[in-house]
Amino acid sequence: MKVLVTGGAGNIGLSLTDYLASENIKTSIFDLPQQIEINQSRINKDTECIEGSILDESAIRKAIINCTHVVHLAASLGVENTEANKLKCLEINIKGTENILKACVLERSEKIVFASSSETYGEPLQTPISENDITQGKTVYAVSKLAGEELVKAYSEKYSFLDYSILRFFNVFGPNQVGQFVISKFIQNAKENKNIVINGDGKQQRAYCYVDDAVRGIVMALHSEKANSEVLNIGNSENLVSIDELARIICKIININDSIIKNDFDFENADRNIKREIFKRYPDTSKAKSLIGFEATVGLEEALRKVIASNHYMKSWPNPEHGE
Repeated sequence: MKVLVTGGAGNIGLSLTDYLASENIKTSIFDLPQQIEINQSRINKDTECIEGSILDESAIRKAIINCTHVVHLAASLGVENTEANKLKCLEINIKGTENILKACVLERSEKIVFASSSETYGEPLQTPISENDITQGKTVYAVSKLAGEELVKAYSEKYSFLDYSILRFFNVFGPNQVGQFVISKFIQNAKENKNIVINGDGKQQRAYCYVDDAVRGIVMALHSEKANSEVLNIGNSENLVSIDELARIICKIININDSIIKNDFDFENADRNIKREIFKRYPDTSKAKSLIGFEATVGLEEALRKVIASNHYMKSWPNPEHGE
């Protein structure tokens, strides 16, 4: 097995390549030059780094040569970022994904694991959310991920040698996440004694999944034939928490008074306007447990302590295209 990880210098990619190296699996990452440069010290020394964009068909084909498996993490991410750059989001997440699939076919790769998102469910009709529940395109990012899923299925249907697994990640976070995401932003502000601003009343609920758990899900899907042609939720339903409670836990760990927590009831500076807000979302991961044995194990407070202790985050996007 040889694995190419697109977006491999991002939040999930860095942890994934460490895990693959520990299993002595030959791994290459394909990412933008600036992303690799920023995270060079964190990239596993046994991992080959290939610079390029998934919009460059020639570059991605060269990167996939001799790779039996591809984990496609590279994407335009973040509600604020993707809503501000809609055309770029659609180009990267749809055209970029098709470029990778074309290269997989030309080089006869065996399997692709596609990183999708819980955003594809929109505001769920019921919780927890199962893979059979209706999908909705409430944001351009969600639309682009749903299109990516359909491309993966269509290519696999046409080229039967190319297997796939689609993983819908639920709020994955870790030490290498960009500062615009809620946990990174809250930690950063708490450490700097700045206000933690919550949009609305803070009763919105999410289930956060630590990156190490997400990585185990990816590796299980890579290895398991039972995951072939399947869509699987990857997340931690035990970590369901309101945004207000999340902010208070972070303040407690950092040992700062929670009076810095403020509410923006008008969503004036929100990355997601109130019409597109999702008020409760957490996964049913029983299918992933049944098929590949996946079960998240890292509790929320333990995971937050790991991230805070790492003292690392990227303050801003180096480029619209980077790894999950």
